[in-house]
Amino acid sequence: MLKMLLVGDDFRLLATRAALLSKAGVNTVCCNPAEMMRDLQHENFDLVLLCHSLQDEVAKDVTAVARRWWPQAKLLLMVSDLSPRASRAFGCDGVIGAEPTEMMRQTMALLQRLHGYQGEAALTSAGAGRSSSR
Repeated sequence: MLKMLLVGDDFRLLATRAALLSKAGVNTVCCNPAEMMRDLQHENFDLVLLCHSLQDEVAKDVTAVARRWWPQAKLLLMVSDLSPRASRAFGCDGVIGAEPTEMMRQTMALLQRLHGYQGEAALTSAGAGRSSSR
């Protein structure tokens, strides 16, 4: 099963997105930046999603640490303005929309492209799911 890390400062936003991703069969872990630094160095993630709730400098720091700890993982920045410059400014692999339906569409498309993931059928029922959280 694919494993995704959602990092942000608004746990309600993270929990909502994690529930949608879990419904699609993606194992999700939610945390704030301090929890990531303290608890997750020895975990392994396929995808790291930085929530738009992070302040810019914190997002840059999280990106730098994630690149060191999980060099194989793709890093995505969730933004409300889908400017390609935003991902380059933060050192991420790309940007995705913050609106939940758009976030799911773009995340699942990326997972399918990268890992041949076939969880798209679960996208039709974007209800509550289970997620692990810290």
